[in-house]
Amino acid sequence: MSCLVTPGPGNFASSMVAFADCQARTIGEQGYLALAAPGSSVSQLIVILLTILVALFGYGLLLGGIPTLREGVMTLVKIGLTVALATGWPAYQALVYDVAIQSPGEFGATIGGAAGLPGAAGDLSAHLDAVDQQFEVLSIYNINRPFPPPPLGTVPPPLFAGFDIFALGAARVIFLIGSVGSYVATRLIAGIVLALGPLFLAFLLFDATRGLVEGWIKVLSGAVLGTVATSIILGTEIALLEPWLADLVAVRGAYAAIPGAATQLFAATTLFSLTLLVAIGAAAKLTWSLRLPSGIARLRAAPERTRAFPDAPSIFGSADGAILQSTPRSRARAIADAMVALDRRESAARPASSTVLTTSVLQAAAMASGPRSETSGRSTINPTSRRRVGGRVSASARRRDLTS
Repeated sequence: MSCLVTPGPGNFASSMVAFADCQARTIGEQGYLALAAPGSSVSQLIVILLTILVALFGYGLLLGGIPTLREGVMTLVKIGLTVALATGWPAYQALVYDVAIQSPGEFGATIGGAAGLPGAAGDLSAHLDAVDQQFEVLSIYNINRPFPPPPLGTVPPPLFAGFDIFALGAARVIFLIGSVGSYVATRLIAGIVLALGPLFLAFLLFDATRGLVEGWIKVLSGAVLGTVATSIILGTEIALLEPWLADLVAVRGAYAAIPGAATQLFAATTLFSLTLLVAIGAAAKLTWSLRLPSGIARLRAAPERTRAFPDAPSIFGSADGAILQSTPRSRARAIADAMVALDRRESAARPASSTVLTTSVLQAAAMASGPRSETSGRSTINPTSRRRVGGRVSASARRRDLTS
């Protein structure tokens, strides 16, 4: 076993922290190598998913689909990321593993060092052991060493007989559970999520399963951020408890009374344990609201494919020449415009006296072109067709009128 640690009477906290850190590193690395090994179930799943992706892309081409440049590039990016991170340990270690394992300690040392918190130099587990030992010494002094009772009325009575002994022991237990438990939980979660990296990275190939990849990234980010928050809060708790316990041990060593100290220690450790839980929950909530960019991580396909033969715009003749119609026309309107254009071309080729439109053509053109002009009272389609206002007189009738 690579993480063989035996907790002792004076190093319980440090041994648990070291054991959790070693197990997180081992689970994350060896679990990844086992899942990404050739012939494993995850590697076979990756091959199957890659085959399905390439087959779907090929069938799309056979059925006449024309992929856009963005769609083709995104497909290649998805395949490259999946193969590089799900099957190659060097790339995964540099981009994911080292960030998740080493960044919490670096962030905690930077923030805690600037704030002057204990444990920022990498000796957090040693400070946890020191606080635990002071709790133990204070418990021994409180039980075995007599002290004069405090004056009446200066200290409220305990809730029940022996409450101070219970409160002091409970404060020590709560301190150990809150400090060591929060660190162990965040580190082991990070190790398990790192080990499952090849499985979740395989789901990056399809848009329907990209939510699993986002969830994997969110859980890993929450574990990393939770570890950073835990180290900072533990440094703050140690900054309070370490000098306080040292002073209480010195007072009890001098056979002096410490009324109410056990209750205060119990309340302080309980508050910090609740703060650790809230911090881990806040880190999970913060990372759960993460939304990956649509262009790179979500890798969506283009919303619409370009058509090979888009609809051409309609072109109809007019008195001023060809006009490009940007809006579609009805079929009746198009037929009427075509009949009017044909008549105008024939009128231009014949003498002016023979340019006559039939009644049906005029009616169809007038109905399709719109209302008549209100000022002239005649159709605006063919300005050459005018209505006679006088009676027609033949030549023979005129000669007869002259001779008579």
